[in-house]
Amino acid sequence: KPSKKELVLLCGNCHADKKRMRQYGILTDQLEYYRTSQHGIALFEKNDAKVAGCSDCHGSHTITSVKDPLNKVFPVNLPKTCAVCHSDKKLMGEYKLPYNTLEEYASGVHGKALLEKNDRSAPTCASCHGNHGAAPPGVSEVGNVQCHRGIYELYTGSVHSPTHGKTDKKLPIC
Repeated sequence: KPSKKELVLLCGNCHADKKRMRQYGILTDQLEYYRTSQHGIALFEKNDAKVAGCSDCHGSHTITSVKDPLNKVFPVNLPKTCAVCHSDKKLMGEYKLPYNTLEEYASGVHGKALLEKNDRSAPTCASCHGNHGAAPPGVSEVGNVQCHRGIYELYTGSVHSPTHGKTDKKLPIC
């Protein structure tokens, strides 16, 4: 049985092959994105095999198209797939990360749209954190997320902006 690192490299061997993947229309840069992600850095630089690898999210022998509603990374399934690890209190405690992210997401406007209304255009975990290049949590302001850039610009030009009138008064933020 290959180690997690060996398995990631095995998957990446084919998935990084442009000639092989062209017929499927699959991106070939995902291994490189993974290597720069928090998961990849932990696996390749710190030999931490507790982090997510290819088979944790995609499975191994039952891999289907990401467009298949039964696929673990299909939009309505993705939050629960991420929650396998990110809802594990003990595991997340080792990394000093919150473990209630699924509950927070599900109770928010994006989670309700996706999980309750089946609106597949709603943002998922990967929409903000990326998929193979998973960015760390901690986006400090909604305005840092591209989806809300226009709203943020409207806010910074409004009377609610801390820069409006140059006041020390505590003003509302998003």
